[in-house]
Amino acid sequence: MTGERLKQILLNTGESMTVISRKLEMSTQALNSLFRAADVRTGTVEKMCAALGLSITDFYGTGDTIMATDNGTAFKGNGNTLSANDTQFLALLDRSSQQLSVAQTQLTTSQQQINDLIEIIKKK
Repeated sequence: MTGERLKQILLNTGESMTVISRKLEMSTQALNSLFRAADVRTGTVEKMCAALGLSITDFYGTGDTIMATDNGTAFKGNGNTLSANDTQFLALLDRSSQQLSVAQTQLTTSQQQINDLIEIIKKK
């Protein structure tokens, strides 16, 4: 995100830059220097979200791209319309969910069998 884009978003909050800089615990000069940056770090934006009570989507939007940052995989969509790749991903997710359910059932059954064996051993 550019500093200029950051400035526009912060101006849209309706608060003065003095109030915003106070909430961010930084000088107005430091805030103004961010506005000149070609690329504002995501960590800085996250701190701003916390201090100003904003969502990260207020800065980056939900637009056409949604990033899943925990595994570095990106999925694209456009609103409520699914592309072929999105449909394939959802099908994979559904299959994975079904497999997880089967594995949980097998685990429960195995645990019960172990408990039954332990009881048999205790009786001997």
